[in-house]
Amino acid sequence: MQLSVLAENTARPGFEAEHGLSLYLRVGRRRLLVDAGGSALFARNAQKLGIDLAAVDTAVLTHGHRDHGGGLPTFLALNQSAPIYLRPGALDPHFSRRLHGLGDISVPPLTAGDRLVYTGSTHPLGDGLLLFAGVPRDALLPTYNRLLLNGRRQPDAFAHEQHLLIERGGRRVLVCGCGHTGIAAILRRCRLLCGHYPQVVVGGLHLSDPHTHTSEEPGRIAAVAHAVKQAGCTLYTGHCTGPVALAQLQHLLPGRVFPITVGQHIDL
Repeated sequence: MQLSVLAENTARPGFEAEHGLSLYLRVGRRRLLVDAGGSALFARNAQKLGIDLAAVDTAVLTHGHRDHGGGLPTFLALNQSAPIYLRPGALDPHFSRRLHGLGDISVPPLTAGDRLVYTGSTHPLGDGLLLFAGVPRDALLPTYNRLLLNGRRQPDAFAHEQHLLIERGGRRVLVCGCGHTGIAAILRRCRLLCGHYPQVVVGGLHLSDPHTHTSEEPGRIAAVAHAVKQAGCTLYTGHCTGPVALAQLQHLLPGRVFPITVGQHIDL
């Protein structure tokens, strides 16, 4: 399994960064795109990495926010066949509270016809790939979720969020976009589904707010670190985790937490 980072808040020299996330995964014969960042930027970075987005066979939208689905119109123009797997409600309006009112963070309209596949609480994709949702809320729910609203301007319960579990050759990798339902609860749901925690977790943990540039309280970050430690995971994280939380997680879990950045290839 190999991961390539196409969009993220940071980038290696020669690549572009934005507030968003897009990951390209090679899993055996499969070629997957998980999220498409906030714009066409992911596609430009893919070209620089020599990745042919037209050859992607499966696309996944982890949840209905623009920084993860804003590039999907570009993907649909470049790729003529891959289905896009998403949760019901992912294309509904979504908003975030900001200092001066509400910001629209909805995924742009998609003209994809039958290429949009809406998933249930579990959705096998074949070849050891499983999408799952239905993660119960717990005490470690990210506090910054309070700033995120659904189309009725009510607190978002994130029923439109899903996660990807990859099981191959005894290796288990969990890919999450932002972990709005809380990484501790997501890890427990993963263990319930396959009998084990994943060895590797990739994605954001929503421990920061991009507009105020603030981070979760140290005690909550420590609780997240404890959950990851209990699960025995190695964590590749960035995007909405934020630099402050990332640094604290690295301090609390030495040798187990690694940043992701645009331009990376990571063997999982």
